[in-house]
Amino acid sequence: MTLAAAALLTAREYAIACNAASTARATAEGWTFYILHPEDEAYWAEQAAEYGIVTGADVIRRDAIQCYSDTYKEIYSIRPSWVNFDGIETDKIGEMLTELQDQASESDWDAIAEADADEDLSLTEREEDLLRTLPAHLIHAWGLDA
Repeated sequence: MTLAAAALLTAREYAIACNAASTARATAEGWTFYILHPEDEAYWAEQAAEYGIVTGADVIRRDAIQCYSDTYKEIYSIRPSWVNFDGIETDKIGEMLTELQDQASESDWDAIAEADADEDLSLTEREEDLLRTLPAHLIHAWGLDA
């Protein structure tokens, strides 16, 4: 679903649609663990009242900011608290995340992999693993599933 299409849905409607798509993909690919958005009305009423998250586009934006922050912290061990996301378009945040992933040198990814002693991943598998951590709706909205 594109950002424009998500903007036409309420946040709850968008969550339900994403959950259906994620569950279908997880079932088809045999995933044993995946995360779904809350679907209850009270949760989305609270998100709207406290954070202004009203549409599906707002959910994409929230998740994009969180993914950027989580990825930055994974690479540099500090959250980018100095970045003011208020003045940045959602598509630009997606570009920033892609650039952040591209900036990480192979040695950065090697250090991350070494820190996780349970897994021995090649660079291609690590990239796929990182991509899998992104919410499916962001992967699609940014065209990373093409």
